[in-house]
Amino acid sequence: MTSEDKSQFWLDHIKQALQSDLSLAEYARQHQLSDKSVYRWKKVLTKAGKLSEDGNTSSFVKVTKLTQAQPAEFKPFPTMPSLRVIFNNGHHIELPLNAFDIDQLFQKLSEL
Repeated sequence: MTSEDKSQFWLDHIKQALQSDLSLAEYARQHQLSDKSVYRWKKVLTKAGKLSEDGNTSSFVKVTKLTQAQPAEFKPFPTMPSLRVIFNNGHHIELPLNAFDIDQLFQKLSEL
């Protein structure tokens, strides 16, 4: 039996045991399994993320609330290269470089 087969064997048994009204030890005795092995595999499968602490095998992930707010990192989408002119009064103009035209620049400047 491969290690993956063993893991699946124990996962199936532990899931059945947890869904039954029996304790893990009772389930192990009724299925002729070592109760020590059942508890050990439950721990192994929980650490491997295949079984949650409460025995649930759902695919949800554990969410932990942060104790302190973390600043978000902002990365803008890559944009087209452009020419940006910023004036002392705070006004600015921005023209895409692929369509840059000196007449367009003069037109924008005259609008300020």
